[in-house]
Amino acid sequence: MWFGASTSSLVGVDIGSSAIKLVDLKPLGEKGYELVSLVSQPLPRGSIMEGEVRSESEVVEAIQRSFQVAETRNLRIATSLPGSSVIIKRVTLPAQDERELTEGIRWEAEYSIPFDMSDVHLDYQVLHQDAKGKGGEAILVATKREKIAERIRLASLANRIPVVIDVDCFALSNVYEYNYQPAPLRALPSWT
Repeated sequence: MWFGASTSSLVGVDIGSSAIKLVDLKPLGEKGYELVSLVSQPLPRGSIMEGEVRSESEVVEAIQRSFQVAETRNLRIATSLPGSSVIIKRVTLPAQDERELTEGIRWEAEYSIPFDMSDVHLDYQVLHQDAKGKGGEAILVATKREKIAERIRLASLANRIPVVIDVDCFALSNVYEYNYQPAPLRALPSWT
């Protein structure tokens, strides 16, 4: 979650298939955030097709135009990858210390991900661990390194500094939770 994750503010940049969307928020301390700028710049047709950047220069120009319209000088951005670019898997693991947990995640990834692990950027978030130390659950997220490199390259070519690269669905979920603070979901009953 990038809200509050850094003391320096970030500009959110969504690289969509038809437009670049930018949001600039000003932190207000305990009061939350104030919307400073919200910009959408259309991309020429065919710039991004089926999740693939086909015209890097058109995407970079749209990012730069978005910042000009927003009149922000902040160079630090948070962006994300579409769900189609990532593999997300919920895994259950036996009781483990931190080192064993990392190895267990790696083993689960090698078993579940249909790519050579040297070509993949892997991350995970522990959801919870059993109070008795008998195991826990984690969310495993993997994407090809080239997808991360592409986002970094686009930001760099637009003279921006990518600080956070999230996953679209997680970013949306984080924004919802931050704004509405929903009650935790209860476990669904087992029908077996």
